[in-house]
Amino acid sequence: MTGGLFGLLVFAFLAAAALFSLWLHPRLPEHYRSAETTSNLRLGMGVIATITAVVLGLLISSVKGSFDLASRDVQALAADLIVLIGRCIFMTPMPHTPAICWRAIRTACWRGPGHQAVRRRWLMTRWRRTF
Repeated sequence: MTGGLFGLLVFAFLAAAALFSLWLHPRLPEHYRSAETTSNLRLGMGVIATITAVVLGLLISSVKGSFDLASRDVQALAADLIVLIGRCIFMTPMPHTPAICWRAIRTACWRGPGHQAVRRRWLMTRWRRTF
């Protein structure tokens, strides 16, 4: 379900609820339409709105934290790859060896989904033993 379709569905539901409440209000008994009932209803809706705002704030904070963590991991992986390629180019006398090193790094890092940190650690320990 796309975002636009979901938005239209929510709008239609809220509009139908508002029209239903306009139709129902004159048909309610008098004690349901008193000032005390109205103030209690406003208080309850205020509590619900406040709780909703807190939950959405926590959700946004959690998503930002996850995004920052993923971004930091990608930057660390890119830096490690740059260092490894630089070491490979500096340490090897043959001209085709950097391409072989790059191919080995690429297949080790992007073979399957997930586990980039484990692969990066494995790669760093392997290259530290080599050089």
